[in-house]
Amino acid sequence: MSNNKTTWRRNSVTAVEAYVALQKKTFTRWCNSYLRQRALEIDDLFTELSDGLILLNLLEIIGQKSVFAVCGRKYNKNPRMRIHRIENCNLIFEYLEKRNVQTVNISSGDIVDPNPKLVLGLIFTIILRFAVDEDGKQGLLLWCQRNTKGYNGVDVSNFHRSWADGKAFCAIINHFRPDLLDYSQVGEDPASNLELAFAAAEEAGIERLLDVEDVAGSVKPDEKSIIAQMTLYFQAFAALAQREALTGIIMKAYAVRRKHDQWIEDYESKARELVSWVDEKCARYAETPTNLSTEEVRDALKEFYAYRSEVKPSRKGQLTNLEGLIVQIRTSEANNHRAIYQPDRSIDAAVLNSSWKALEDKENAYEAELVRLYDALRSSDYLVARFKAKAGKIETFYEEALTLFGHGDGTPDYGNSVEKCQVLLERFAAHEQQYDLHAGMVGTCKELVGDISPEHKECEPCNERMAKIEEMDAVCQQAAEEYKAAVVAQLEEEKTILNMLKDFNAKAPPLEFTIDELDEAAGEPYVSGSIAAVEEAQAKLQATKEAAEAHRDALEELFALGEALESKGRDLPLTADYQTMKSEYEAILEKIDERDAQLAAALEDEKAQQKAREDFAGTASELKSFLDDASRRATALEKAGNRNASELVQTLQGLKKEFETDGQQKLEAAQAASDAQKEAGVFSNTMIGETMQSLEVDFEELGNVIRSGLDEAQATAAAAESDVEMSAQQAKEIREVFDLLDQDKSGTLTPKEFTDGAQAIGLIIPDDELDEKYIQLTRKTPGALNFDGFAAFFLEQLTRGSTKDSVVSAFRSLAGGRDAISNKTLQECFPDASALEWMTARMHVKDGTEDGLDYSDFTEDLFLV
Repeated sequence: MSNNKTTWRRNSVTAVEAYVALQKKTFTRWCNSYLRQRALEIDDLFTELSDGLILLNLLEIIGQKSVFAVCGRKYNKNPRMRIHRIENCNLIFEYLEKRNVQTVNISSGDIVDPNPKLVLGLIFTIILRFAVDEDGKQGLLLWCQRNTKGYNGVDVSNFHRSWADGKAFCAIINHFRPDLLDYSQVGEDPASNLELAFAAAEEAGIERLLDVEDVAGSVKPDEKSIIAQMTLYFQAFAALAQREALTGIIMKAYAVRRKHDQWIEDYESKARELVSWVDEKCARYAETPTNLSTEEVRDALKEFYAYRSEVKPSRKGQLTNLEGLIVQIRTSEANNHRAIYQPDRSIDAAVLNSSWKALEDKENAYEAELVRLYDALRSSDYLVARFKAKAGKIETFYEEALTLFGHGDGTPDYGNSVEKCQVLLERFAAHEQQYDLHAGMVGTCKELVGDISPEHKECEPCNERMAKIEEMDAVCQQAAEEYKAAVVAQLEEEKTILNMLKDFNAKAPPLEFTIDELDEAAGEPYVSGSIAAVEEAQAKLQATKEAAEAHRDALEELFALGEALESKGRDLPLTADYQTMKSEYEAILEKIDERDAQLAAALEDEKAQQKAREDFAGTASELKSFLDDASRRATALEKAGNRNASELVQTLQGLKKEFETDGQQKLEAAQAASDAQKEAGVFSNTMIGETMQSLEVDFEELGNVIRSGLDEAQATAAAAESDVEMSAQQAKEIREVFDLLDQDKSGTLTPKEFTDGAQAIGLIIPDDELDEKYIQLTRKTPGALNFDGFAAFFLEQLTRGSTKDSVVSAFRSLAGGRDAISNKTLQECFPDASALEWMTARMHVKDGTEDGLDYSDFTEDLFLV
């Protein structure tokens, strides 16, 4: 038993000595990592601290305040005597006490005459207080846990066994510097893992305090040595994260500015392009084309309607998008504390809408004039057709008469027998009868020409033709008088005339003229487009049919007389070809029957078109009324700014449902009626001012307004339910940190737990600033910070960069508290070459410095847009 106790004591002593040796080596290296700033270095932690000089230099370096500033007196830089060394060591404890660092069971003598364990304890106290903050072991542990979470095989719960396999070291380095260590290279060999981690840390500028053998294979590595090593990791990586956070604040403000610049550029280019298009279309539709035919006017209307349905809606969408973009720009500027953008007067949203209204006025006037012109020309088409038909007959009559009279180069026939003279005189008499009838036709033609619209292309040609007819009339009258005188003189020489021939020649001309009139009436054109026009044409055709029946007996009598004359076998001078007249009469009867069938079919078509117009007008009016009512209700909801958000959501959801059911049904009914119009051949509908295209555009715009309003109302209602604005992911992350810090599960954080929390999320903030922040957050509940307060602090750190003050503060931190920042610092902090170039181009050298750049004026400019 005695031998076992002796062996146990010997082993215990050996283990303690090993820990002391390890801590001595680790703490010596830790001290040297700071002392090198003053070109100092120690080899023996115990003997070289005895005069107090090394420790005092270390405290000034790590504490960032001189001994004189803290204690009000200087230390002895050449302590030759023991009393001088004691005084220096006393100054060490005074410095620590005034910096709120408590030391227990150690005095100046324990340093002058080194007590290894107490010296190591003192160094560890300094490490915890100055390198980590307060007794920051718990905060450092939380920081390690947060930054190794999710790594395979890593579970940091302490500062000894959790680090033995080297994986935790590798995870920390990979988290912050994945470029230096690929975690996939981490295996199961502790020594390999530790060497991989320590080598990568050295590349990152972190001192190697531990050797691989100090940790590898140890059941429980030395906790204090691990903590000392991790303080250097924390200082390096937390500072890196802090700098990245500060850089992120500035980059966020920079990104907002560049985003605004791009939006404004897009708005101005698209607005100017739209203004140019509107000006072009205003000029295009400012005047109605002239000297067009009916077909050309109809083609112009088709082209105009195609423009309205196929081209203009996309431009309307462009105008709507520009209105939304200017609202988006101004909303973002307001949310990001920027000056509100005011576009050039020529592309202001109000001017764009005014120009658009002017275009629509010109379009409406253009359309109205084309429709008026189209109606006028269609009526003139009918007059031109009638004029040409009658003019052709008159011209033929005059040409035949002049040929008969031998006018011009022809040789007149005055007769060579009584019979022939009688025939010639009778023929002349027939000519006079026909002349009187044709004179009436000439008068009708003059009336028709006078009624043709001056805008019709055929107006001038018809007037010229009418003038020529009047010239022919004068020539024909003179030739007739001369011819008649000659035939009368010749008649004295002729004695006999055949009564039958006389009778035939007397009856044939009027009936021939009647046949011509019946033929013209049977084929008379009419203006389509209305039921009344077709019914009027049917009435005229019926009158023509009755007239044809009324002349049937006279014509049959004439035909019989002609046959009798022809049966005598003589070459008789008949004034008309009765067989031709008979064929023409029979053809007229067939023509009347065919025309009657055509008009009946046309009447059915007109009735179908009229019904299609009425159906569309009804469904379109019903849809328009629904859209107008829903639009008024949606507009009223937008103006009710103080309305409860939940009630507004419910109301808008009801309006959306009504729009998607009743509104959609009305739209489909109108579309079906519109399709029926097209199938019926309806070209235009004057019963309603709306078109299917305009109704569809209005329907789509109303849907966008309702959906946009509902989205905005839902977002507002959701935000109103939370005391602190945050996303679900943000709330989860903040709650996780809060629960880890809340050790006693009280639901609140103490000042110490709050300080650990700041360290856990990687913030390097001076103690006095943290204390002041804690007091601000707990004014209503002193000493107890609840979750909402901690969340507000957390989100404030995440969202810094929205205000000028936060950006200036970030620049000041990067500049080490100075009012100007160097070009070198900017290059180190902003690897994005384009962002760096953009910033430096807008910074000027601050007055009173050689090359320091003024970041305050730059930030003012940054927040102008």
